[in-house]
Amino acid sequence: MPMKRRLIYCDHGWWRRLDKAGCCFVTRPKTNMRIHVVASLPLPEKPGNGFVILSDEIGYHSSKDGSRLDFPLRRLTLQIDDGRELPLITNDLDACALTIGQLYKTRWDIELLFRWLKQHLKIRSFLGRCETAIRIQILTAMIAFLLLRIAARQSRSKLPPIRFAGLVGRCLFTRKPLDRLERPPHVNPSKPKARCSPDQLELAYA
Repeated sequence: MPMKRRLIYCDHGWWRRLDKAGCCFVTRPKTNMRIHVVASLPLPEKPGNGFVILSDEIGYHSSKDGSRLDFPLRRLTLQIDDGRELPLITNDLDACALTIGQLYKTRWDIELLFRWLKQHLKIRSFLGRCETAIRIQILTAMIAFLLLRIAARQSRSKLPPIRFAGLVGRCLFTRKPLDRLERPPHVNPSKPKARCSPDQLELAYA
């Protein structure tokens, strides 16, 4: 018998389709979701990686509007390192409770990765939809981010990363030392003043 694939989503209709297809899901339930508990499972003796299992129960979904799920659910309660309690719902009745908790922790790590990409790499949307285009865009943005961090370290800049990246982008076509990015240009009375706007990019390689 093939091993069940474990996917992570949250939708009642999607849950039914996953369960009928032999897949398992792990997700956070809504706060008003009611579960009729029929059994409690023993808790693991050891804590997980950054969390502790507080409860492990099996039950059935009960709803006032009659939209009950026709398969048993497993509800776990995790306590993470900062003291918060996180309830989880899954249809996997066989896996260890620590495995279920680690699956959700892996999902949260993915969420944090994409939030980091949006905040630091300025990726708000993808230019292409195929896997190759997405990989190229993410890798290009990561290379640019790493080059900026290397430049900031070598120049011993104390500017915030976002500020440093903004100044580099503004002075991209200007020959200017990295340690003087935030400083105004040198004033030389013998040279004529620039006629272009200070907010306009310029080519100055000489």
